[in-house]
Amino acid sequence: MKFTRYENVIIKKPLPAAGIVCSNPQRTQRLVNRYFPEAQLHTDSWGIVIYTGSYQGHDMFVASVPMGAGGSGFAFLEMYAAEAHYIVRYGSNDRYLTYSRHQIKVTQCGILIIDDYTLTEMT
Repeated sequence: MKFTRYENVIIKKPLPAAGIVCSNPQRTQRLVNRYFPEAQLHTDSWGIVIYTGSYQGHDMFVASVPMGAGGSGFAFLEMYAAEAHYIVRYGSNDRYLTYSRHQIKVTQCGILIIDDYTLTEMT
């Protein structure tokens, strides 16, 4: 039997095909505020927060998923069951680095590329 979103416990509605997942909720919020200002809250349950929106005409999602093998594995399984096909795991240790600029690119085949420019140490 194939696992579908109808068996999902948390993510009950379909997701866009492509999205970005962070473990840090503040990073997720920064991405949403900067690149998806019209995003809508899709899911907020059991620590998993998912926003859906559009970037350069492409429907996408941005999610915050707590780290931990069991919980994050479960969340990814539910995302794929909810029709996500391309998931980029985006993370770093925010305590030591800050990014002066982010750039998100969507290729013709729908793959997301996130470039970080000018990594600087925080003092």
